[in-house]
Amino acid sequence: ADGQYQAREFLSTMRNLVNKDASFKSDKYFVVQWDLSHWLDLIIGDIRVKEKEGEIVTRLVKRVNKFHHMFGSGKGHDEYKGYTKENELSSVQTKNFSTTRFASSSFECFEKTYENYEGLVKTYNKFRETADEEEEMRYLIKGRDFVIDLCGMIDILTHL
Repeated sequence: ADGQYQAREFLSTMRNLVNKDASFKSDKYFVVQWDLSHWLDLIIGDIRVKEKEGEIVTRLVKRVNKFHHMFGSGKGHDEYKGYTKENELSSVQTKNFSTTRFASSSFECFEKTYENYEGLVKTYNKFRETADEEEEMRYLIKGRDFVIDLCGMIDILTHL
């Protein structure tokens, strides 16, 4: 079982022990029932389902996942690894944003995309971008707002 109710026995025991020591009686936050990852996950989940507020998170996740879908495995992965090695660019395995994991655990997908952005974009330019391609894909991968959103999300989540 996962969640705040799992720790009831632990919390009850801790409170009984703490009540014996008067110095902790006034500190109501001495025992926290839920860790930061749970709270952050609830916040990100709530933001994602809200139409206006969730746009930035939904759009960023969609864009980060595009890189993973293109270069995370198979032929795309071989293209990415080969091109970045040949051109001496950084290349680390891309990660997919998982909606079934804690948002803080999925933070790694943002970091990996940021660390490898140059190699990912140059590999996209070489192997995936064509004259016939939809303008939307080019925008999703190379739009300036993507980089700004990515940096902003990393700045927010880094300290958690």
